[in-house]
Amino acid sequence: ETTREEYDLFRLTARQLGYQSMATAAAISFELFVRPLVDALLGRDAPAADHAVAASGWTSPEGRRQLVPVALSSDQAGRLLATPTHSRGSASHMVTSLAGAHALAEVPEDVVAVEPGDVLTIRRFA
Repeated sequence: ETTREEYDLFRLTARQLGYQSMATAAAISFELFVRPLVDALLGRDAPAADHAVAASGWTSPEGRRQLVPVALSSDQAGRLLATPTHSRGSASHMVTSLAGAHALAEVPEDVVAVEPGDVLTIRRFA
């Protein structure tokens, strides 16, 4: 769960680095650009890629990689499931989408719709 201090740090860091200051965009920018930089400076290995199965479907803009805040759960078979935390999927001004998010699901540029059961690459929040 993101604390108020972490949220404020996301926004401040994003603005200082010239990235979006919209709350969700700032948090995503932090995860994509700042966290790897900090990890490298501290000599930490990059986290391994992880995967989850889409628990529901949503659309994605054509020609644009989408990063969707998702909540993670497991089904009875033990598969890791990803469910968008906001009904609109991804929107840079929907800070509420971060409240229940455990990870970001990556949707490639050539995918215009995620279907239930699709396997997604996810980036877990630390």
